[in-house]
Amino acid sequence: MEKQEIKVTELKENGAVIEETMTYEKNIDQLKNEVRDLEYRKQSLYEQMVAMRKMYKGYEEKQKTLKDVIAKLEPKTETSGTVDDIFENL
Repeated sequence: MEKQEIKVTELKENGAVIEETMTYEKNIDQLKNEVRDLEYRKQSLYEQMVAMRKMYKGYEEKQKTLKDVIAKLEPKTETSGTVDDIFENL
């Protein structure tokens, strides 16, 4: 069994800093399993981040396309003052 001591520092919303020291014992197999689990979670989070980035890029492209469509549909401001001229530019 290995004895481990971990110091955790937490910053609260009100600005308070709390430091806590935890001591626990685990055997080597448990530690190896924890490392393997953390590596799996890290890979999973990385894959989620890549997927979110692709989704964000897709949203950016859709937003640009919608802005282009809106720009084409908006009436031109360089029209003369008659109603007939305004409807011709739509």
